[in-house]
Amino acid sequence: MSRLPELVSSLIPESKKLISFSPHIWQASTQEQSGSCLAVIFTGPSGVGKDTIVNLLNPRIFRFFQTVTSRSRRPTDKEGAYHWVDDKEFGLMERSGIFLETNLYAGSKYGTPKSELSRIGSGGGVAVLRIENNGLNRLRQMRKQGEPVLQDWRLINLMIVPPSLAELRSRLTDRDGMENVEERWALAEGELAKMSEADYIIVNEQDRQQQIAREIERLVASLRSAGRR
Repeated sequence: MSRLPELVSSLIPESKKLISFSPHIWQASTQEQSGSCLAVIFTGPSGVGKDTIVNLLNPRIFRFFQTVTSRSRRPTDKEGAYHWVDDKEFGLMERSGIFLETNLYAGSKYGTPKSELSRIGSGGGVAVLRIENNGLNRLRQMRKQGEPVLQDWRLINLMIVPPSLAELRSRLTDRDGMENVEERWALAEGELAKMSEADYIIVNEQDRQQQIAREIERLVASLRSAGRR
């Protein structure tokens, strides 16, 4: 893929110029951040393939942030991808203050534990988070407001998008069936509408996930190198 997909160009304001980094990655913003640690935050609508791509990244470099969730485990979920709890346990954890941020998405609760940043930061790896746009915006705001645990971290958002809306709808129905499909579709459209807020846009082209993972690794290597200058 060398040309910007119509879906992306239709949702990005004409005044915003995207810079091509690789065949599937476009830079959308240039936020100046300082910090010795790097957190790569993957966003994108449900069904776009975030987990598939994340699971292909080099585990010797990328340290996967274990998000806490009350949603049911899917057959495709890998062991350790999330920490699954019920609503009651999630509520107890939230009231104890262990989360940086929490969010309700498609009827399920998600939480970002503070302890995961300390664990990954001490090991020198790149933190990988999978959250939605509201959670991302809260983390960015907390960093600006001086949240201590975030001050040494650069937060880089990589938004995964489909090559077309038709492809995304097909993936949603193939994965989850027709149950609540319109609700999930509305959430997906809302996520895509915030595409211009991302630092980088990654088009998840069918059967190119291995290539895309390698492109992401090259991007992160360049970001880490720039951060050490």
